[in-house]
Amino acid sequence: MKTLSKENNRLDIRDMISEIIVSGFPVISWQLKASGARIIHPVFLKEMIGDDEIMLMTANSSNFDYDDTTIYFYASTHKFIFKTTHTSYEDKFARVSFPIEIKMIDENETSNLEKDVGLSEFKKFVYGHGLGNKNDEFLRVAGRGRANIRSANMKVAGHGIGNKNEETHMRYSSANATDKISTKWKMSQMSKRDAEIFNEEVEFVSLDEEDKLYADKRTSARARPKKGKVLTVQTGDQSTPEQIYPLFDLSQGGLAFLAFGENEFKSGETILIKTFDSKVLDHPMIAIVRSVRQADELGLQFKIGCQFKTDEE
Repeated sequence: MKTLSKENNRLDIRDMISEIIVSGFPVISWQLKASGARIIHPVFLKEMIGDDEIMLMTANSSNFDYDDTTIYFYASTHKFIFKTTHTSYEDKFARVSFPIEIKMIDENETSNLEKDVGLSEFKKFVYGHGLGNKNDEFLRVAGRGRANIRSANMKVAGHGIGNKNEETHMRYSSANATDKISTKWKMSQMSKRDAEIFNEEVEFVSLDEEDKLYADKRTSARARPKKGKVLTVQTGDQSTPEQIYPLFDLSQGGLAFLAFGENEFKSGETILIKTFDSKVLDHPMIAIVRSVRQADELGLQFKIGCQFKTDEE
């Protein structure tokens, strides 16, 4: 990820913003609320005002409803992101401060960014077609929706929830090899089918070179999953709806995924892992959030590190 700073690359940043203005392509802007909701507006960058401000206009005729907190921007056509704050709003127009830095994102980072459920709906907001589910209060168009789907009835790929009556308790251990991860812990209510699903996820992931080097010093070596892997996660008390997140890494004792809100998860809370991609587990895997760390320099994404809960805990 390449970073251009206002201090050292002001002219380059101006050129990039000018390209967007001239192209007429919309840019996605959003704001995160304390609740974890995401308010989205597709916008046009209209002009640069002096050296310190950029004029915006909503791309769907709605009025801005942002507050004074940070606003994030993603130019999908030019593959860069930045954040800034507003200086003024007036109906469907706004002025924002010139960004302190712009970050160019590569293919992998773009995939992670767009795998977020909210961001995967951007085209519907930008172009005004495929208006999504108008009956879902979190997925309305015209910029008034929150765009990160929080549907309590969300199902993945049309699958059901598996066999709720399966009460099998079992131990599962994959074969040991240089680039494989052994799954030796005992998970509550892990059915044979769940074990097969999990084994498929962890059996052929590659260990980082750093982890191979320090394998004798780490209790649980990290490993990178295939590109585009996602999880469906819900809080342990099921008080919040299920939500999909990009999978970041796997280990013997846990995993990590990416979230856009720093306050979406707190260290020590219990979560339920409901699916790997479209594969719905018979029984959710229980994990405890151990860390919430910034995953990029702009503070756009956060890595949620989790430890699987065993029968002994």
